[in-house]
Amino acid sequence: MVHALKEIHRVLAPGGVLLDIRPISGATPLEVVREGKVELAGHFDESKDDPDDVAANNAVSRAVRRSLFHREKSGQFDFAYYWDAVDEMRAYVKEKWTASKLPGSVSRKARRLMAPGDGRVRARVTVIISRLRKV
Repeated sequence: MVHALKEIHRVLAPGGVLLDIRPISGATPLEVVREGKVELAGHFDESKDDPDDVAANNAVSRAVRRSLFHREKSGQFDFAYYWDAVDEMRAYVKEKWTASKLPGSVSRKARRLMAPGDGRVRARVTVIISRLRKV
């Protein structure tokens, strides 16, 4: 990511803005939403020290320390992923969220909570957002 930030700095107009928007690892709940109710099936097994998160945080901090960018504002928000079926969610997680592990007990509970053809599976993640201005 260090190389990417250097390249962004190179091509960005003077005073231009870079938005750093990415999910952060942590306890991600898996919920079943049906009939206006939300029921917790469990959590993904994730490390708060995911190597990709640590590397990205370090790269952005290094770019700020080296005065490539000035951090103007930072915050976070919740973002929800929805799936119509547990198997659909498991396939997505296996392909896209390689640092996440979904215990079998959690997916089994999600299946039990869903009525056939009724309900959706939801995972809520925390996303960080920072506005960085080119120095």
